[in-house]
Amino acid sequence: MDFGKPFTFIFDDPDWLKKLAMLGLLGFANLVPILGTIFMYIVFIGITLDVVRQVMNKETPTIPTLDIGRQFMDGLKFWVVNLFYSIPAIILSVILAIVAISTGVLAYNGNDLASSAGAIVTFVLIGCVALFMMIYGIILAIITPEIYARFAKNTNIQEAIQFKEVFKAVFKKPAPYILSFLGVLLLGIVGGIASSILTSIGAIALLVGALFGMAVSMVYVMLGTAHFYGQAHNLATEEIL
Repeated sequence: MDFGKPFTFIFDDPDWLKKLAMLGLLGFANLVPILGTIFMYIVFIGITLDVVRQVMNKETPTIPTLDIGRQFMDGLKFWVVNLFYSIPAIILSVILAIVAISTGVLAYNGNDLASSAGAIVTFVLIGCVALFMMIYGIILAIITPEIYARFAKNTNIQEAIQFKEVFKAVFKKPAPYILSFLGVLLLGIVGGIASSILTSIGAIALLVGALFGMAVSMVYVMLGTAHFYGQAHNLATEEIL
């Protein structure tokens, strides 16, 4: 796996500065509470899918040109895919909430014994859920490149949510996916440093500059992550670039 390209390929694009600036403007969507942030997040997913597709198709990856309509629809469909893989965590969270509320009701009604027992159950349950979420989160992070790759082929939701097939593909040849996971972690560190610097500089221009700096750093991490994802899939399927 090429660990360098995800960090540098955007600068090979002759129009990288202009394209990054255009994508950075999406940061202003955060000025619209909740809906603006969701919109920006979904479009960014669509842009990520574009780069994954480029790498998978053995094209020279570049910064995608902003095509909000198509990228938003791709991102929206992939959001459904993400929701599918979040079901186990959602179910456990609901169970935990029910137990916590029940314990609170018992305490409110003065049932000290039942309330104490409920508190112990809640504490143990929280620990078990936290452990599960950590393990599941790591597994999900490792299989995510394959989920993106399967969806990027033809933007088919059904193809991406074949849980058994995704796991089979990843654990048949796990090394590329583990390397991708490590690469994305490193990229996140670099992106976090860049975000702090750009946001601090942008703060001089008050909120406007800060939002732009944050968005540019997010785009950088997103594009690099997509490159890692595409490489992982290609290496796992022996379609080496």
